[in-house]
Amino acid sequence: MPALFISGQPSTAATARTVAVGSLAKPYGVDDMVQAVAYLLARLVGDASQPRPKDLEVFDEDLPEVA
Repeated sequence: MPALFISGQPSTAATARTVAVGSLAKPYGVDDMVQAVAYLLARLVGDASQPRPKDLEVFDEDLPEVA
């Protein structure tokens, strides 16, 4: 199951790249979180048409497709 870290310490979250698909830094708004999740879900199914939200760090730019 893909995981998104939401943390006030993005450098710490980045050390866990093997267990998450990305990190969203605090503080963030509800719209930021919704956009980040929508972006990652689209990427997981091969849709690269959405722009990456500015505060979202994607750990693997070549996200695998969900089986």
